[in-house]
Amino acid sequence: MGHEIGFDQVSVRFGRTQALSDVTTTIIGDAVTGLVGRNGSGKTTLLRVAAGRELRHNGRVRLDNLPATTPGLVHLAGDAWPWAADQSIASMAGHAARFHPGFSAAALDAHLTRFGLTSQARVSSLSRGQGSAARCAIALASRAPVTLLDEP
Repeated sequence: MGHEIGFDQVSVRFGRTQALSDVTTTIIGDAVTGLVGRNGSGKTTLLRVAAGRELRHNGRVRLDNLPATTPGLVHLAGDAWPWAADQSIASMAGHAARFHPGFSAAALDAHLTRFGLTSQARVSSLSRGQGSAARCAIALASRAPVTLLDEP
């Protein structure tokens, strides 16, 4: 059985902009779920809240009965690198491995090979598509109970 991720009255404001307002929903596990909306509608913000990367929010996010921000539960592969881009893919994967105890180096190598990449490649040298593939490879290798992909 998959994990449920729930949002209870989640709101986020950036200055005068209300990015999310009292979002309450549950996403059922064992499914691939798409979040669809126009640019600026708060999709990425909601994913960042779920992954614990957006701390300026009100409300509660839970994975089953635990706070979703519990380390190792949720991995978000965003549309940009969350750390310095002058590092290698292996270095970036090392950051992810610290947060995800189930991280698999063998799975990372297999995914990178499938995408035609090596772990020694510098993130700054990757094309947009290669960067997206590398972020997805790291996310899948993290083996988190919930993996979120933002514009993969």
